Amino acid sequence: MNIMGYSIQEYLKIINSRVAKLDYISLLITTVFLVSFSFYLYFYKNRENIGVSYSSSDSNIMDINTSNQNPFASINGKTYTFSWCNGADKIKDFNKISFKTEEDAKNSGRTLSKLCQK
Repeated sequence: MNIMGYSIQEYLKIINSRVAKLDYISLLITTVFLVSFSFYLYFYKNRENIGVSYSSSDSNIMDINTSNQNPFASINGKTYTFSWCNGADKIKDFNKISFKTEEDAKNSGRTLSKLCQK
């Protein structure tokens, strides 16, 4: 294309036509990208949403606060404790005596540890 001898208006028309083509192409690419990304987010978000239902009558679900409430003591100790009490983790598993209820622990002659006052 020989552009020698064109007037300024003709140069501007040529420049504007090239810019307009680039604008349309970049607009098309941007639109395709945004639509693709939107579909990706939509399907990704729907894939992550998994419905979960809880039933209060389900016996397999245990409340965190009520799990492991059985008292235990050291074989040689005179006190009993619970797993959430201070110092309870210092009793080694091979030295532990577990009780079914707190009454059983009291009936064995042990008292509640001072580190575990309710």
